[in-house]
Amino acid sequence: MEKNQSGVFGEHDTSKPPEVNTFDPSWSDEGILQLEVVSLSKRYPKHLEPYLLQSFPKGQQMFSIIRFTYMVDPYNSCITLSTTRKEPAVIRRAKEFLQLVVHHMPVHLAFTLFTGWLSSDIIKIWRQDGGLCKDIGVSGEQFHERRNLFGDSRDALERLSSCKIIIQSTTIVVIGKSEGIKIVRGMVKDCFVSNESPAPKIRRAERELARKDIEAVRRRLHEKQH
Repeated sequence: MEKNQSGVFGEHDTSKPPEVNTFDPSWSDEGILQLEVVSLSKRYPKHLEPYLLQSFPKGQQMFSIIRFTYMVDPYNSCITLSTTRKEPAVIRRAKEFLQLVVHHMPVHLAFTLFTGWLSSDIIKIWRQDGGLCKDIGVSGEQFHERRNLFGDSRDALERLSSCKIIIQSTTIVVIGKSEGIKIVRGMVKDCFVSNESPAPKIRRAERELARKDIEAVRRRLHEKQH
């Protein structure tokens, strides 16, 4: 950068040191603020890279609002979140965010964890450690049939639970309120362990909710009349 006629680099006069009115122990002897940065990283599957790079500008913008740096490193297939914030709840949500994204949850949906009123769940459905089908003798063919059976009811279950559900090869990823996630997990377990279709249960639950809504409307009308 070239100096202007007054010997100033750009718009800032570097011939005078900046004024510092107060001193804090977090400042070094050279007057440089020292902040401890927490960085969390997670490797992502290579096939996710085009989406992550495409959505990077929006993700970077969203995270800057909550004082985070969001980076996608295509050379190491890695996502990194960095922040000077220390709140345990915020760090926990950052870890959850990374887990959700590498399990194919869209970045803007995973970011909603930082609202503080949403939760997430990654349900293992195959024979991996903790998987629902690990010890029940389900064959590969039976597993695919049950996964398709669950997939047929996904949209209806999303409406019922108010959750977003991502079905993968061996996991089901869910984000939403805790009560909705509980509903989803129960139906996933019944489907993969007991081979029960979620569809009849969803229809019964929808009828029950409709009945309660009608009763609530009737009560309100009755209260107005009296």
